[in-house]
Amino acid sequence: MAKRNLFALLVGIDEYPIDSHRLFGCHNDVNAAKAYLDNRVNRNEFNLNVKTLLSAEATRLNIVRAFEEHLAQAEENDVAFFFYSGHGSQEPAGTFFSHLEPDGKNETLVCWDSRLEDGMDLADKELATLIQMVSQKNPHIVTLLDCCHSGSATRKVDDGSEDFLVRKSPDSDNVRPLDSYILPRNQSIDRSALSTAGTSSLRLPTGRHIALTAAESFQLAKETTLGGSRRGVFSYSLLEL
Repeated sequence: MAKRNLFALLVGIDEYPIDSHRLFGCHNDVNAAKAYLDNRVNRNEFNLNVKTLLSAEATRLNIVRAFEEHLAQAEENDVAFFFYSGHGSQEPAGTFFSHLEPDGKNETLVCWDSRLEDGMDLADKELATLIQMVSQKNPHIVTLLDCCHSGSATRKVDDGSEDFLVRKSPDSDNVRPLDSYILPRNQSIDRSALSTAGTSSLRLPTGRHIALTAAESFQLAKETTLGGSRRGVFSYSLLEL
């Protein structure tokens, strides 16, 4: 019987260009995830194919390309695994998503270049589109996101013993045009005509997958010192305990 494949994309961003946004445990999280796969994956059953993107490598374009060129190789009964450790945030969703977002906000992943001039976060709708693309050949898909999806700006929270750093970048105030989103192009809708008018005909893509997340859309994710190094509390709890 031919071996199955496990394609893993591991993204960790500590060194954001804006000093106040920097984190300290995301590279460690990626290294721990890689070590976990190296030690736990049965090589008699799986070929292990790991791609890592750390800090400046983890641009929005590079993450999207890694979905298209790496994870999308997964075929039926293979496994595609996306691991993200970094900042999460929110942005205005625009009226074209008002039927999907009662609070008017997208949840986003903050790529390395998201907050540079002309940069953009990777919105939840776009991640759903990328997952749908990977799902076309029917692999098993797992995502693990160790980041915030809402809450206050980056800050430290004193619990009386040691500092916890919140993995949350300040929200973006920009309302993106619909054509800036990575969305399926086969929807029967004239996207160029959608500026401020909402539409209930715009549907989010779906791809069968398991999602493991550190926080709900209204919660915070944190990193602190665990096991002698800075780590995300969520991914450390999954990988080490």
